[in-house]
Amino acid sequence: MARATLCALERGQVVGAAHLLRYGDGAEVSDAYRSVGEIAWQLAWPSHRQAAAELLAAANARLAAWRVRTRWAGGGLPVPVLSGVPEGWPHIAAALREAGFRPTPERAEAIYGGDLGRVAAPTAAPVAGVDLRRAVAETTVVFTAVLDGRELGVCEWALDLTLGGARPALRGWAELANLHVEADWRGRGLGTWLVGHGVAWLRLGRCERVVLTTAADDEAAGSGRFHRRLGWDVLARLERAWGYQPGDQGQGAPGGR
Repeated sequence: MARATLCALERGQVVGAAHLLRYGDGAEVSDAYRSVGEIAWQLAWPSHRQAAAELLAAANARLAAWRVRTRWAGGGLPVPVLSGVPEGWPHIAAALREAGFRPTPERAEAIYGGDLGRVAAPTAAPVAGVDLRRAVAETTVVFTAVLDGRELGVCEWALDLTLGGARPALRGWAELANLHVEADWRGRGLGTWLVGHGVAWLRLGRCERVVLTTAADDEAAGSGRFHRRLGWDVLARLERAWGYQPGDQGQGAPGGR
C-alpha cells in the first residue's frame, strides 16, 4: 500500500489537507480493493475554496500517477462514526463534485445521538425462555439474546470514544456499534430489551450519551423511529463512498466502506 498526505498552504498557513491511499495489486488484497486509489479524508476551510479545488486536483493527479484501477473519496475523518461528508460541510461536497466525484446514494447514512436518560430500565425478557449473555472486551461490550442455543439478537457498544483520553470532548459518550434482531423475531421488544440492558451497564461507568450511525434504507425501514422512541435524534447526515465518475466504469464501492 502507498500513502501520501497533501497540504494546501497560503502565506505559511495550512488551509486544506488530504490523505491518499493506494491499495496493492497482489493476491493478498481483496478484489474490492485491489489497485484502488482512495482519498481517505480531506479538509479545507470554507473560505479557501480555490485551495480546496487545487488540493483535489493534485490528489487526482497523484492517483493517476499511481495508475489506480478506480478512485474513491471517503470524506470522513479518523474519528468515531464520521465516515462520510456531513451535511454541515457543503464546501467539501462542492469541491468533491467539481473534482469529478459523486456520492453513492444507497450508501447515505444518518448519525443519531442523544442522552441515555430516557431509556427505560430493563424488565423481564419479552420472549419466554430468552437468556441474556454479556461479553466484555477491552473497548467493547456485547449483549446477546439467546433462546435454546440460538442467538436471536445482538447489541454491541464501543466503550471508549476518547481513545484513552486523546479525545476528551467525547468523554461520557458510547457508540451503539451494532444492533440486530433476527427477522422472524422482530417486533417483540427484543431490541429495546437489549438496548435497555446495555444502557443500564453503561450508566455504571458514568456514560451519559450515545452516538450511532444508521444506513438510509434501515432508517426508512424503521430504525429511525426506534431511535427516536429512545430519545435519540439526527445529529447529521452523511454522504459516503464518492466515486470518480470518469474512471469508475460502474464498479461498486470497495469492501463495505
